Amino acid sequence: MGRRKKDIKHRSDSEPARAPLDFPIPAAIILLLIAGAIAYASSLNGPFIYDDIPNIVDNQAIHDIHNTVNLFQGPAGSGLYTRPFIRVSLAVNYAFGGDNVRGYHILNLAVHLLAGIALFGIVRRTLLTDRMKAIYGQAATTLGFACALLWMLHPLQTQAVTYIIQRCESMMGLFFLLTFYCAIRGWQSSRSGLWHGAAVLFFLLGAGSKEVIAVAPPLLLIYDAVFMKKGWKAAVRTSWPLYCGLAGGLIVLAFIVMLGMQAAQGAGLKESLPPVQYWQTQPMVIFHYLRLVVWPDPLCLDYVWPLTTWQKAWPSIMILSTLIALAGWAVFKRKPAGFLGAWFFAILAPTSLVPLPDPAFEHRMYLPLAALVVLVVVGLYRFGLIMQERYAVGKDKLVLVGVVGLLVLVLLLGGITYKRNGVYASEVSIWTDTVQKSPRNSRAHLNLGLELDRAGNPYEAIRHFEEAIRLQPDYAGAYSNMGNVLANLGKTDDAIRYLQEAIRLKADYAEAYSNLGVAYGRAGRLNEAVVQLEHALRLKPDYAAAHSNLGLALGRLGRKQEAIAHFQEALRLKPDYQAARMNLELLMRMNK
Repeated sequence: MGRRKKDIKHRSDSEPARAPLDFPIPAAIILLLIAGAIAYASSLNGPFIYDDIPNIVDNQAIHDIHNTVNLFQGPAGSGLYTRPFIRVSLAVNYAFGGDNVRGYHILNLAVHLLAGIALFGIVRRTLLTDRMKAIYGQAATTLGFACALLWMLHPLQTQAVTYIIQRCESMMGLFFLLTFYCAIRGWQSSRSGLWHGAAVLFFLLGAGSKEVIAVAPPLLLIYDAVFMKKGWKAAVRTSWPLYCGLAGGLIVLAFIVMLGMQAAQGAGLKESLPPVQYWQTQPMVIFHYLRLVVWPDPLCLDYVWPLTTWQKAWPSIMILSTLIALAGWAVFKRKPAGFLGAWFFAILAPTSLVPLPDPAFEHRMYLPLAALVVLVVVGLYRFGLIMQERYAVGKDKLVLVGVVGLLVLVLLLGGITYKRNGVYASEVSIWTDTVQKSPRNSRAHLNLGLELDRAGNPYEAIRHFEEAIRLQPDYAGAYSNMGNVLANLGKTDDAIRYLQEAIRLKADYAEAYSNLGVAYGRAGRLNEAVVQLEHALRLKPDYAAAHSNLGLALGRLGRKQEAIAHFQEALRLKPDYQAARMNLELLMRMNK
């Protein structure tokens, strides 16, 4: 026994004794990869949904990876104008697999797994800092592993991982975490220049992924002051090259946003909500997120969260303001818990303060969730130590409770995540789920109607279009799609009335003009069909379906050369457009 005590006495402070549960780092990483892969195995064949369609399937800019000019554009109404790295990642996916959805899901999952490993490294190294290692150092690997595992498997993460276009959030999250990891390694290494250079590089990649990463530099400064240095001035003085590099990255981010917003002007951007009402609503949204962290049900793809009034919002505003004030006080006092509070509120701040078209989306909790998980895991560990020291609770008993508790949470969260990913298995199932959880969501009814029509259930589709119109009487999209379904059912007079109403509500609605042209064509009013389809193409020149429909109308009018030209243009825009190809081949044979 004496020899063992002597060994412990002379052990280096930078290498704390390994606790019974502290297992090798490679084993922790392998287990994280296996657990994440199992939980998301049911997501790999989920189809493109909603915003995936304009941003991936119909986005000609990503269909030619050699055309770098187009990679720095975005489809009308999307957020990709300010996210060039996301466009490049989509172009790479398309280059290797076209519209094969599996490759996109695999990349999304890989990003999530790597983010989990990065979080593991951040938590572990933080617990090994001089400020933390006396209490937590012996269990740093175990605690880092538990935090990363629960964060990866939490069902609240499914929207950022399984919904393909939301790789904007998860990829930004990965680069955010890598920025932190490399900065921490630099502070703990004699080769700080290389690590801090890597941190700046990852920050730049994150700047090309999503604008939320702008909060990383101030959070790094807080981390530096709280965990690495003796004060704010010392943090800036000793790490000024890193902060100068990050400041340069913020300038690059501002430049990307400015260019993207200029390019997006007049491109159909969604209108933002009234600022004051948006801000009043956000505290209630944040408390909803917090509830989902504790009890992740019901999860919903698309809330269309209603704006609230001051009378309903003020209790949430007061409580949230108090929490923010406490977090600010803890940061000022350089408390570790203050950093977790700053992480949570700062990362949510951009989407909470900038009025966006939608007040609530679950993917916005991708990174903020990490702070809550770390707070709970590390807090429970500290509570266990207190129980052991003050009340002589046996160490073996505490270890058993910790292991069993972690296993139960892993099985529970992983099982819910696996089940939730199954809801994404088809367009009909995800929108049915959304309508059930948000029945007053007109947009969900519209999208469910679209998918039911594609699945061969037009009368069920009509029911949901009618409900969308009842909930939102000025919803041009619902009128347009109702008209399209009625035209396909041969009810052309009713279809024309709905489509005309859609155009009255939205004069620049290219899809409605195209659908009206199709309805006129079905009614035998071919000249009127041509007028409407030509108008659709003036509004949207790269609209492949309008070119194909115009080709059909012109062909029926005997204007075969013009028809051929429009079919060819439709195929140029969308090479796998089978209907346009078949009609072109038929017309070419008739023209011989």
